[in-house]
Amino acid sequence: MRTVTVALVMTLAPLVARVFSAEQARPTPNARNPGMVKEVLDGKRSEANAAWWGFDEADATDAIQSALNSGARRVVIPNMGKDWIVRPIRLRGNQEIVFEPGVVVTAKKGEFKSKTDCLFRAVGQSNITLRGYGATLRMQKPDYTTDAYEKAEWRHGLSFLSCNDVTVLGLIIRDTGGDGIYIGQERGAQPFCKGVQISNVICDNNHRQGISVISAENLLIENTILKNTNGTAPQDGIDLEPNNPTERLANCVLRNCVMENNLGAGIGLYLKYLSAQSADVSMRFENCRIASAKGTGVRLGALKDDGPKGSIEFINCVIEDMGLRGASISDKSADRALLRFTNCVWKNVATIEADPAKKISLNVPFLLSASKAEITQNPGGIEFRNCVFDDRKDRPFLTARAPKGDSAIRDIRGTVTVRNPYGARMDLGSKTESIDLKVTSVGANAGQEDRTMSPKAQNEKGTFQGKTIAEWRAQLGDKQETVRLSAAVALGECGPKAAPALIEELKNKDSVIRYWAARGLGKIGRPAAESAVPALAKALKDSSEVVRVSAAYALWKLGQRTDAMAALIKSLEDGSAGAKLEVVNDLCLIGPDAKEALPAVRKAAEQKSADYVYSYVIRKASTDQKIFEGKSSFGE
Repeated sequence: MRTVTVALVMTLAPLVARVFSAEQARPTPNARNPGMVKEVLDGKRSEANAAWWGFDEADATDAIQSALNSGARRVVIPNMGKDWIVRPIRLRGNQEIVFEPGVVVTAKKGEFKSKTDCLFRAVGQSNITLRGYGATLRMQKPDYTTDAYEKAEWRHGLSFLSCNDVTVLGLIIRDTGGDGIYIGQERGAQPFCKGVQISNVICDNNHRQGISVISAENLLIENTILKNTNGTAPQDGIDLEPNNPTERLANCVLRNCVMENNLGAGIGLYLKYLSAQSADVSMRFENCRIASAKGTGVRLGALKDDGPKGSIEFINCVIEDMGLRGASISDKSADRALLRFTNCVWKNVATIEADPAKKISLNVPFLLSASKAEITQNPGGIEFRNCVFDDRKDRPFLTARAPKGDSAIRDIRGTVTVRNPYGARMDLGSKTESIDLKVTSVGANAGQEDRTMSPKAQNEKGTFQGKTIAEWRAQLGDKQETVRLSAAVALGECGPKAAPALIEELKNKDSVIRYWAARGLGKIGRPAAESAVPALAKALKDSSEVVRVSAAYALWKLGQRTDAMAALIKSLEDGSAGAKLEVVNDLCLIGPDAKEALPAVRKAAEQKSADYVYSYVIRKASTDQKIFEGKSSFGE
């Protein structure tokens, strides 16, 4: 049997060199310039330089705020060689703000006395872009915990309330008195933010959360690192937590992200305040890695019996090296939104010994618990698809605790592989209903297992989440990128009957759809998708790098190993950072048979890149030959 190594991330992000084009050149030096200011205010210039309003190294608030208030479509914050020291700043709509590489915007010491003062804040605005590859937004976190400040958890780096079409690119956001980024609503206004994209961002050492999502529709967070959150609960990498039933978590996607060393959960969800009248939840977490010596991997709480329907999906995620539970699911109703884990790995989790004195109890790899009958009397509703638990302790991989009375753990299903020298076992308590979980125990030193599903184990109905292949294909033409993305991924989940449609979508004009069509064909595998070999071979010459990589991996899955490996190595040698990261993702999935590519991985690691996730993964892969021995620290 062959173990599939689940990769950390894959990214489609462009290199920073392509972001800063010649178009961004400033027409004048970085100095006070009343003439240029007048041209901006008169509408003769669409681009403004904040330094034209005069850079004051003691307090540069007025320069930045005036530039933003000028109405310029584009505002450049230049690198002055010193920090831009500021008080709270209000963002405007229909504007792009470009922070030059090396820029540091720092919260002024002694300011931000209000509990809700944020470094940058937007309320009810639309069409905002903050572009800051190599730039930093920094607050004074230690100061906010002193007696000089009223205790609070809302001094955020970026705060967006009831906003539409927001893009945040490349920034480092650190040392805040609240969250790195907060996404929610302004009271009395639109009850959510819509169309938010966060890419290639680092949130580091923030007080409450790396990112808080209170209410959002069409949210995409990708290629982002959320780390070292500590200060006040929940202390998560990202926390999704609506405050009332009118808020929503609709079409929210987190992909290719790293959550590490957070004191709370890597990914936290708390849904108590949503109701059956709330919009269906729709959340996807794809290709993410969670690790923390003191934290929890995934935490979900309070999905009530009268809560929302919908789905919460984790796909190709690795939860490893966790001090606390790999997953903690509490008071989740089996009758409401489905929680699904697909191709996910828990490895070396719950490593801290239980100690009631330290409030650490029942520290196990995966815990499903229910303790509040007023929230749910029907706990359960979890599906595992080809997941792996790798543990070295004599304990259950899955533990469940229902409240006293007539409640039973219900609706746990799917397929799981357990690697444990003590064997595989569950502890679901005394009362269970509708448990259909196929568990394969392979032992710590067992051979490797090929987890490619046979056609019988795959979806034979040709449907996914209640929609047919035709219905999913119809959504491929939607105006919203996140809707198209969800449909493209879902099409590959429809099983062998979707193979003809996926072959046809390899011709789609949208490269993202072509990419996921190739991934879907690889997932279906032999024999149902063997007819796709000629089309996938043609896709090796696709205009999109990542489509070429995806096609190569699908060909590998379909038995065309020589051509596939040659194409993957070529992309490592000639491709962009994004393509190389995609290749490493696939090589980790291939496992030991990818050893011949290791020299090319090491060579790729020697190249410098401003893509933080790329640097993290490629360099780790190049020094960790265990990846290609089926023993990667990224997870097996």
